Amino acid sequence: MLSTPTLAAGLVATASLVAAGPCDIYASGNTPCVAAHSTTRALYNAFSGALYQVQRGSDGTTTTIAPLTAGGVANAATQDKFCAGTTCVITIIYDQSGKGNHLTQAPPGGAASGPEANGYDNLAGAIGAPVTLNGNKAYGVFISPGTGYRNDKTNGIATKDAPEGMYAVLDGTHYNGGCCFDYGNAEVNNHDTGSGHMEAIYFGDSTYWGSGSGSGPWIMADVCVLYLLLFDQANFVPSSRMDSSPVPTQNKTPPTLPSLRDLSPPSSKENQTNGPSAAPMPLPAHSQPTTAAHVHLCLDTTQ
Repeated sequence: MLSTPTLAAGLVATASLVAAGPCDIYASGNTPCVAAHSTTRALYNAFSGALYQVQRGSDGTTTTIAPLTAGGVANAATQDKFCAGTTCVITIIYDQSGKGNHLTQAPPGGAASGPEANGYDNLAGAIGAPVTLNGNKAYGVFISPGTGYRNDKTNGIATKDAPEGMYAVLDGTHYNGGCCFDYGNAEVNNHDTGSGHMEAIYFGDSTYWGSGSGSGPWIMADVCVLYLLLFDQANFVPSSRMDSSPVPTQNKTPPTLPSLRDLSPPSSKENQTNGPSAAPMPLPAHSQPTTAAHVHLCLDTTQ
């Protein structure tokens, strides 16, 4: 997520790397990343730290996965060696921005609890979303129903009426009609605290609150108000408080690159936090219908 505006960098990387990482480019425009998440690549040209942590099922130990080189693709061989002969899950997705806005297992929300102990969400399997970047193997984050990550105590994330922006790179073939496959900014207490208290990117073919043309999937702005921003290959319907660029999604070919820019009026955003949550209906931001493929990759901030 960007800071004034705030940028949430995507969880699955593009097919090629350039000299300047995505967050270097945003910083050059005076909109630096304040939450930069990726399990596949460094989002800064000079970044060489931990991208994510995995835990293996055989003995519960953990290890971190870093880029092969500074600014490069994740070292998948480290994960493969560590997880050989057992299973692994992704336990932490590290924030590369330096602000410490890491994502961990999401806690229960007001609408429903997750399938894990004490109502927590599932953690993603570490090998569910393999990709190849510049000829190198890497692993994205495969979000199945009940999977979620969140951060309720963040640093430097937009609140109230502060401007923000976010983007994510998503597999255009992996979606469903459940609520809600989101990445963005949500409430700090995992509950729906009212209209305009969240802003997130949604991807799927749900028609509960409206839809774009055709049969979907669509990229929508999940803003917990009485409207959605809808756009697809043939149709762009902007709302009064946000805009973005149309992204072709109806061909269902990966990846899609949705982005969201907050242009909210002063009275609309009261308790803004960064992360996915429920869509514009009276459900908590952390709602978890068991049929939904939702990603609570949430970055939450206090007032």
